[in-house]
Amino acid sequence: MRMTPLAMAATCVFAFASPVWAEDCKAPCAGYEMTVEVDEDWTFAAKPSTLKSSVFQPSVTSDLYFIPTEGFRLNASLITESVAEAVPGRNYAFSGISTYVGEFSASIDWDPVSLKVGKFDPAFGLVNDVLPGQNSTDLASAFATDERWGGEAALAFEAAGFNNSLAISAFSTDRTALAGSLFTKRHRTRLSDGGAGNTPGISSFSAVLSGCMDADPEDCYDNGSLGYRWGIRQQRKGQITQDQIDDGLVPHDEQAVLYALMTRLAMPDDMALHVMGETAFFKHFEGGEDDALQLTASAALDVGQLRYIAAYTRQNNIIAFAPNTHHQLLDFEAIYTSDEDQPFEDAKWSLGAAYTWQQNATKEENHIISLKAELTFGGTTRKN
Repeated sequence: MRMTPLAMAATCVFAFASPVWAEDCKAPCAGYEMTVEVDEDWTFAAKPSTLKSSVFQPSVTSDLYFIPTEGFRLNASLITESVAEAVPGRNYAFSGISTYVGEFSASIDWDPVSLKVGKFDPAFGLVNDVLPGQNSTDLASAFATDERWGGEAALAFEAAGFNNSLAISAFSTDRTALAGSLFTKRHRTRLSDGGAGNTPGISSFSAVLSGCMDADPEDCYDNGSLGYRWGIRQQRKGQITQDQIDDGLVPHDEQAVLYALMTRLAMPDDMALHVMGETAFFKHFEGGEDDALQLTASAALDVGQLRYIAAYTRQNNIIAFAPNTHHQLLDFEAIYTSDEDQPFEDAKWSLGAAYTWQQNATKEENHIISLKAELTFGGTTRKN
């Protein structure tokens, strides 16, 4: 019997999985957690019709850690995925696969204070951090601060019935050798690329205050009853680019402010409803002339091991010298998550399906059906 690409990929996932789970361990120790995914995105209708396509790609995230002594931790994250710039309307399968370093950092925990230095993703938007699904964060990810070099200090405290965390970060865009990749070359940011936060030294800053009732802030979406996030960010302007010179424009500092709320409502028959909303405003979005306002609303219903998700994001682009434009994303998803210890001890898998409608600033539209299979497993040298 001839196997389909999805079946072959799933077979490889289960064949190489190891029956252990990554968790904090008793120092000194080391551990890992791996997430293996295979995704199929089929654009079955589009405007114009030339945008129709089929994209089938795998990804593997390997999170590694070493705890030499209590309270001190070294972290690394290796990501294997497609890094090729997709051309709309073209079909892809296992194309442009590459491995690169997503995080390389050290952290110290002096409860209630923690410090982190190195390459990491400073927190900002809540939607991008916690909203589940395959395509639900596609627009929100546009303002994420990924792969930055710098430091972060966080303070945990209780106030007004909330478990709170205040994180202050200072960072700059990664332009080091760790921004490179193996197998397929991906674009490595240079100072000449310009853009907000792309400066010779650490010159960008963010402050994020998060809080949750009945759970820690990082677990609030799944386990808390009420949560919030408030954030501000300043990214210094980068060098002027040739395109800006040609258009008679200049770079700008970017300022951003964000507020988000979420709640979890317990329902009969072990069901739960998760509702979340986020508003983010950007002055000189990405260091350009224009501003942006992004609004996201989502709801997720847990029914046993199934989660049904609906999410809508609208980004209003406030153009400096032309009419305003907007981007839109509407996403419906269903995800089945296995019990613990499936398909083997200390592992978990999930299957998801999604329908997504996207419209960009030029009124191009995509209607996408997506399928995803995911397996997570890991291990440690010395469990608690």
